[in-house]
Amino acid sequence: MSVLSYQSIRDANILQPFCIRTTHEPTNLSYGCGAASYDIRLAEDIYLYKDSVTLASTIEHFTMPHGVCGVVHDKSSLVRAGILVQNTFIDPGWRGYLTLEISYHQLSSSPRITKNLELSAGTPIAQIVFHRLDEITQQPYSGQYQDQKTGAQPSKIKVSNQVSRTPDELRQIDRFGKVWLGKS
Repeated sequence: MSVLSYQSIRDANILQPFCIRTTHEPTNLSYGCGAASYDIRLAEDIYLYKDSVTLASTIEHFTMPHGVCGVVHDKSSLVRAGILVQNTFIDPGWRGYLTLEISYHQLSSSPRITKNLELSAGTPIAQIVFHRLDEITQQPYSGQYQDQKTGAQPSKIKVSNQVSRTPDELRQIDRFGKVWLGKS
């Protein structure tokens, strides 16, 4: 696999709208296509609460060629402020608006940042590095998130074993699976 350059990303027509590298004035963060990556932006305002995860959608719509995949990375400037984007893999053949999982961990080295944060629509949020496969895949993406709509989309996972015990009950289960109520 090889990393796509600016001109390869531009010519592959992977995402719309396509922008050359630009500075988002309110934050001083860059977005658009750089030398070997593309910085994406938030489609909506989001609120980040300390030690929590928030879902958000991108402005950009993706149409991944069958011979290209993408890896979502954090933006370094945001990580230094405690804002992390869970690294996500974008499969060849996937189409839609990307939903990102964003977490916020207040850093002691960032005292000027308050307890909770608001990021506005249009704020640059992550960087995507595109890789060319050694050959076009015979199995492009066709899963449940194909043609994903704009706006943060929740997980479609089916949970079958939900725990109905309280945290105190869970702490008091012995090695045989017996729940001990009261002191053990």
